[in-house]
Amino acid sequence: MKIYRVILIILFALMMTGCQSKPMQEPDALNFTEVEKNVMKIEVLCEDKRVVFQLNTSSASKSLYDQLPLETAVNDYAHNEKIFYPPNSLDLNDTPMAAGDQGTLAYFSLWGDVVMYFDSFDVYTGLYELGHVIEGEEWISELTGMISINKVES
Repeated sequence: MKIYRVILIILFALMMTGCQSKPMQEPDALNFTEVEKNVMKIEVLCEDKRVVFQLNTSSASKSLYDQLPLETAVNDYAHNEKIFYPPNSLDLNDTPMAAGDQGTLAYFSLWGDVVMYFDSFDVYTGLYELGHVIEGEEWISELTGMISINKVES
């Protein structure tokens, strides 16, 4: 009979410790910070103008990001875009085609130039999306001469 009591006490003790719940934890703020750290942002500077783009996670965006900082000339092209040439071509593996939205940062693979659109545009073969403007969209059309392109650290 004593053995049954001992077994019951042990089972009861095991059940009680197994049923204890841990207090609810707040979401880990570090996880949100880590996600934000992985977001690639670049700034384009020209005199007192600053334009910030958030890049997508494509290989082409990473290729551009890895070439920064960069100082280069910006040129007008057509009626809706400014272009510049990175030193090296971009890796297009897994890079989406550009859709035609104002504020798009794109790569035109046929000429090897990066395009900053300040107005909507037509979809072209060989035009790949790198990201979108998140700050200073109103300045894209006014960029002239030499520009500096830098990584924006979060």
